[in-house]
Amino acid sequence: MRAPIDNLKSASPSPIQSDPENRKGATAVLSALFMAVMLGVCAFAVDIGYITNTQTELRRAVDAGALAGAGVLVNGPAAADPVVKQYVKANLVGARAAKDSEISVTAGNWSSGAFFPTQNRPSALRVVVQRQQQPLFFARVFGRDTFDISAEAIAQYQPRDIMLTLDFSGSMNDDSTYAARSTLGIPFVTSNLQQIYGELGSPTYGNMTFNGVFINSTNSTTLRNTLGLTNVPYPYPGGSWTEFFSHVQNNSDLNGAGLRKYYGYKTLIHYWLVDRAKHSET
Repeated sequence: MRAPIDNLKSASPSPIQSDPENRKGATAVLSALFMAVMLGVCAFAVDIGYITNTQTELRRAVDAGALAGAGVLVNGPAAADPVVKQYVKANLVGARAAKDSEISVTAGNWSSGAFFPTQNRPSALRVVVQRQQQPLFFARVFGRDTFDISAEAIAQYQPRDIMLTLDFSGSMNDDSTYAARSTLGIPFVTSNLQQIYGELGSPTYGNMTFNGVFINSTNSTTLRNTLGLTNVPYPYPGGSWTEFFSHVQNNSDLNGAGLRKYYGYKTLIHYWLVDRAKHSET
């Protein structure tokens, strides 16, 4: 015989009722556990990031010091050492400059991928900076207060032979003679002659001026007297005042520039460039 449904329901066990009083402090325990985890994450994120950034700053400092020192190493290791330290200190690491005691500078040579210390005509510098007891932040919770880092850089200068060619043939005079007046213009050529006169030290001969004066006479004595050159010796081994007078009277380029029989420094320099351009002459 089946039992009534009401009897079946009443026969089921009743659910267990939790007592709120028994759960006090559970949240505090979880919070403490999560706090420890969060501190660990902060220590990893902040402190590891700080260490990485400090290492990057240190590498930048040693790179700058090595490059700057190598640039003056041709003057000797003694000249390079203060330059290295100056540039290393100019690049702050962890918000402060490196100390002299933290910087090591070694002169040597770089060959086949290796550095060899030497004081005999060194061509490279090795710079090492060691920073000890750099402070940490959140990691102090785990008993780690500081960290040590170091960085090294090697820089080499490569000497180059420089050859200077001096052209004594006179072929470089073209832009400074009135032969170029049709292509460059008279003012341009005159400006070049003015520059040459200044670079010669603006010498004074008699009472001549740069632009000169027109003298119609072709007599050498008259020209010397008029220009105040009677007792002034000609300044260079090649040429003479008489030859200069002849140049001003007969040169076709001066005539084309309207300077025939104009005696002054610009026509004197023109004479040197055209007729006496050799090193042995002027």
